[in-house]
Amino acid sequence: MRRDSESGDYLFKHALVRDVLYDSILTPRRMRLHLNVASEIERRSANRLIEGAEVLAHHYSRTHRADKAFHYLALAGRKSLNSYSVEEAETIFPAGTVLARVGTGLRRR
Repeated sequence: MRRDSESGDYLFKHALVRDVLYDSILTPRRMRLHLNVASEIERRSANRLIEGAEVLAHHYSRTHRADKAFHYLALAGRKSLNSYSVEEAETIFPAGTVLARVGTGLRRR
């Protein structure tokens, strides 16, 4: 691991090390971390949430807040369609559908 001299971010030389460290965090703590990150992004970006919709959907989808994850997935999908990125929208909208089914207990028939 090293620190980026420009951004100050910590970077991993190997993604596998990053993944092992992430997976070693217990699920309840990991969920709290994702919730804290998403809440802070919302707070700091209150007037431009559409710009970070994908990131917010990612973090909320790893918490108990399926409602927020679905909201931001829908926002990200709409953003993709507005910018004529149909391929991206084709991956975002199905993820929202899956999340809605899991969150409400609905199953595909």
